[in-house]
Amino acid sequence: MKLLVELGAVSKMSELLSVQDAKTVDVAIDFLKLVLEHSSKQELQYETVIEECGGLKKLEALQEHA
Repeated sequence: MKLLVELGAVSKMSELLSVQDAKTVDVAIDFLKLVLEHSSKQELQYETVIEECGGLKKLEALQEHA
């Protein structure tokens, strides 16, 4: 997981949160969920990475989406 985060996968998956394809968005959400779960188990700060690349704002916007 650390390697994926270091290679920029969080940023790329966060970008996918704004596409119009529901399956793609679901995959991106699942990936970010796994990153956060791993982060809490390993006491890492990956939530900061998600926030810095705009992923948090996109996730919040999805909560308002039909």
